[in-house]
Amino acid sequence: MRKVNIENKPPGESISQLDLGAVLSAIGDSVTIQDTSFRIIYQNKSSIAKNGRHTGEYCYKAYEHNSRVCESCQLEMCFEDGKVHRVEREVATRTGTRYIDVTASPLKDGQGRIIAGIEVVRDVTKHRKLKEASRITAGTLRSLVEASPLAIIALDLEGIVTLWNPAAERIFGWPEMEVKGSRCPFVEEGKKEQFEVFLNMVRNGESISGVRVERKKRDGSPVDLNLAISPLRDETGGITAMMCLLEDITDRVQMEERMSQTERDWEDVFNQITEMITIHDTNYNIIRANKAAESILGLHLNEKAASKCFEYYHGTACPPEKCPSCAALKTLQAGTTEFFEPHLKKFLEISSIPRFDAAQRLTGLIHIGRDITQKKRLESIANAATLMDSIGYVFSGIRHEIGNPVNTAKLVLSVLREKLPTCSKDEACNNVETALEQLERVEFLLKSLRNFNMFEDMEITNISVPGYIEKFLDLAGRDFMNRGIEISSEIGPEVESVLADPRALQHVLLNIFSNAADALAGTERPKITIRARQLETVVFITVKDNGRGIPAAEIKNLFKPFYTTKPKGTGLGLVMIKKMMAKMNGEVEITSNEGSGTAVNLFLPCKG
Repeated sequence: MRKVNIENKPPGESISQLDLGAVLSAIGDSVTIQDTSFRIIYQNKSSIAKNGRHTGEYCYKAYEHNSRVCESCQLEMCFEDGKVHRVEREVATRTGTRYIDVTASPLKDGQGRIIAGIEVVRDVTKHRKLKEASRITAGTLRSLVEASPLAIIALDLEGIVTLWNPAAERIFGWPEMEVKGSRCPFVEEGKKEQFEVFLNMVRNGESISGVRVERKKRDGSPVDLNLAISPLRDETGGITAMMCLLEDITDRVQMEERMSQTERDWEDVFNQITEMITIHDTNYNIIRANKAAESILGLHLNEKAASKCFEYYHGTACPPEKCPSCAALKTLQAGTTEFFEPHLKKFLEISSIPRFDAAQRLTGLIHIGRDITQKKRLESIANAATLMDSIGYVFSGIRHEIGNPVNTAKLVLSVLREKLPTCSKDEACNNVETALEQLERVEFLLKSLRNFNMFEDMEITNISVPGYIEKFLDLAGRDFMNRGIEISSEIGPEVESVLADPRALQHVLLNIFSNAADALAGTERPKITIRARQLETVVFITVKDNGRGIPAAEIKNLFKPFYTTKPKGTGLGLVMIKKMMAKMNGEVEITSNEGSGTAVNLFLPCKG
């Protein structure tokens, strides 16, 4: 390769000749020189290393294996117009697709004639991939900024807006075209000093996060924001701008305020309730109490770490027997207990309610305690008054029921005594018969009073309802059917057993059937139906007739002692039924419509 003299013009200085071949060989890109017939006359080291030595060969044969000049050849265009031509090409190789940058330049002689062309081939695959990755990254970031629910705002160091995403426009109301290139529009006069403090912090390299601020929208309405600001740095680490992220937390702040207000309201209500309310954990510790509980129990939760409920409620060192808390913790069922508490000198009604977390795990109890001392005192007074009224009513009834026949017998015998010397034997016998009838009535009444105390000691057993009713109708139903009364039964498939005294229940049913038979006198096609149904833990046994019914005015007197509408009744039958049902933990209820029959409903507990 010939020596080329490269001169620089500054006076007094010269540069020595450089070896052009050495310069071209030092270039890392592939460099080839082709004459105007496209024959390769020079290859640098990089070209030989990448493509092999092809000096003297036609380039289109050596590189592309073509028999003629390649289509759109950059060198051919150089030879035609004498200009530099450049193109980026995609090349498939065994290791994958590569991208090359081909630059072709003409070489001219002293007269300006093109004598050759120099072609520089640069592998730009890495650059191309970096450029594509940068383009994808930029696109992804642009998409994230545009799709972000947070307001993203970029500011220069003077606080001028350079980026304003759609969320910022949606939150604040200003479009990008109005705010870009100006200071933040939502920083009103009273907030500028705070804004400058934030800017100075970021200028000094500090980041800001989790700061709650209040700003104004374009329409003047307030907006609560969660603010974060970070500095943006260039390649040298210098701070060039700042990025602001603002989350609209107005709804959250309002919800927190509502929740806070609700909590305050709940606390006020909790402490205004006059009943004692204490909240316990599973270890009997009182963890919360209202003012009423603190006052009545003498409770101060802040005085010590653990406040055991039994210490304050019962004054004991451990839970007492039949403790309502223990029962609720064991059964996981709410319950209510009434008892006299000597420690507090009060009658209490305690409702124990288990507490569960979201996974239905037991976390403790809620106790609602009522001081029922005054209520018990008033109930005691009322019960005493009621008892006295009842005793008076009973004595009045006995005096009436016994006094009438006794007076009648006394009168008859007195008349007989006066007339005995002169009256005939028949007249004397009639008077004696009348007196005996009245005494028999007294005897019947005394027998009824004796029966009233039947079954004082109940023998509660498990009774199969279907079998019991079937047996009862077999034994007692025949008599009623012989009197022309139709008897039918309807037992629900769900009905199983009740807890009752079999003898007492039979006595109750016989009384009810007897009353029904009396009410059916004169009824066309008389009928008595006994039905049984079960609902959860209660069995309902209903005896219904289609007789004359009971007037509404008489319903309220049905269970009064000695009240009766029957000529020879004592008025104790229904009273006995009510008493027996109560002793069996049951109830009795009568419903009737005059002219359409009567239904007597018995309620008895199921087994268990």
